[in-house]
Amino acid sequence: MNDPRLQTGFSGSSPVPFHAMDAVAHVTQENGRWVVLLNVLSWEPGSGDHPVVNHWKRICDCSTEQEAVTKASWIERAAGRTIRPLSDFQTRMGASE
Repeated sequence: MNDPRLQTGFSGSSPVPFHAMDAVAHVTQENGRWVVLLNVLSWEPGSGDHPVVNHWKRICDCSTEQEAVTKASWIERAAGRTIRPLSDFQTRMGASE
């Protein structure tokens, strides 16, 4: 069960070059089709003044809005299960305990 293709990349030797903080799905209409987009927010400290970066990815397109909304909901919930916030996120953002 240690198939590297199935690893999420959020543990140990991560192949992912950023730390994902959240994932949000968005549905929009494009050329008469309904498109599901996924935005993964990541923490990239080396990216200048704004370390939180958006990574938009087109997931799929559907013929009906309802189908797209359903797929967006599934994708967002699945992504939310694997994304873990950074343990010292509040410290990095300057929040006091």
